[in-house]
Amino acid sequence: MDLRRALPSDYSGVLELSVSYHAQSLSPAERSRGFLSARFSLEQITAMAEDLGIIVACDQGRVLGLLCASRFDWGDTPPIIRSMSATFDRVIFQGQPLSAQRKFLYGPVCIDLPFRGQGLLRRMFLRLNQELEGSFEVGVVFVAADNPHSMEVHTKGLGMQPVGEFTHAGLRYHILAYCPAQNDMAAEK
Repeated sequence: MDLRRALPSDYSGVLELSVSYHAQSLSPAERSRGFLSARFSLEQITAMAEDLGIIVACDQGRVLGLLCASRFDWGDTPPIIRSMSATFDRVIFQGQPLSAQRKFLYGPVCIDLPFRGQGLLRRMFLRLNQELEGSFEVGVVFVAADNPHSMEVHTKGLGMQPVGEFTHAGLRYHILAYCPAQNDMAAEK
């Protein structure tokens, strides 16, 4: 399995994988294993990949896993991200509001179901932190309140901390945060 920063030839595969695991593409039973809440266009994926980056896991050219990172001020920010960002003055992480910290948006992250549970997320997480080393104090992610699988993976598996909540389009979301430099060693365990 090839683990690397996404290349232009991967962008359509990133889009395909993310669409196939979007909440609206899955049955309730399928959503219990985790799902994506935000939908991205090919243009947005290209912008993320060419800025902070998308880490992909590929096998024979097929994208089997993805982990995205983006700035909060990128041009075509989805409405759900704007809803989360509006809370940052009152969301505290390590004694400071998120609005006062150098932060990036972690996610979305998605691994094709047959490849889950094999340590792929940890490897992609470590690679992302290496790519962004020294550039940001905090990684921030949101998880739908009705996505306990993702919540467990990120809090217990990767050591992220719940720091707040917000609502968007009538749905509730948790805000999680972590320090990339501190989580490298936790992810290696």
